[in-house]
Amino acid sequence: MKQRQLGGLIASGTTFAILAYFAHRLPYFPQDLNISQGIQQFNGLLPSLMYGVSMTSSFIPAAIIVALVTVWLGKSNRRLEAIILGSAAVVTALAIVPIVKSWVGRPRPAPDLVLVMATEPGESFPSGHATFVMVFYAFIIYLLPKLIHHQAAVKIIRGLLIAFIGLTFTSRVYLGLHWASDVLGGFFLGWLVLIVMISIYYYYLPKFSRRSENAGTS
Repeated sequence: MKQRQLGGLIASGTTFAILAYFAHRLPYFPQDLNISQGIQQFNGLLPSLMYGVSMTSSFIPAAIIVALVTVWLGKSNRRLEAIILGSAAVVTALAIVPIVKSWVGRPRPAPDLVLVMATEPGESFPSGHATFVMVFYAFIIYLLPKLIHHQAAVKIIRGLLIAFIGLTFTSRVYLGLHWASDVLGGFFLGWLVLIVMISIYYYYLPKFSRRSENAGTS
């Protein structure tokens, strides 16, 4: 693992651990309530947008998207990318996030504090949606130059994915499903997993490349 990646891993892990510790002790942070109430002042078409964005990263739609992208990568001779992306998404969603949620045990925002526009089971910290989009879409953002060779297309798709990640973060708070600190926890947990994914990718990439070259000459 490169020194920069190791530094990012330590920084992300430390920040997430601090957030998780205080989330375990506090039902919400002092600024969480102000952020939620401030965001929820906006209406118009925003609720429909927030519902739609949030639904895209819910379990069934997210599972379908992961499966489709993983299959596409595999058929595009990007088996290493498919393995890492699919495995990380599954392990994070089914193991890492539930374990952390269970340990922290923070309740979701209460309707007497904020407007709760949707309900979901389980604990609040960290946001599983925020973690997922960081693990899945941020890794795609990282891979894009290797997947698409048109620079302008890479920039456009990256911009769209970054906007989608930001909207997902906002939607979880806007709908009253999470506090802002839950989303921040999801960001750092996702970033932590992302660094591990990139490190594994660079470690195994030369081996997969040699294997592909040998298969092509045999």
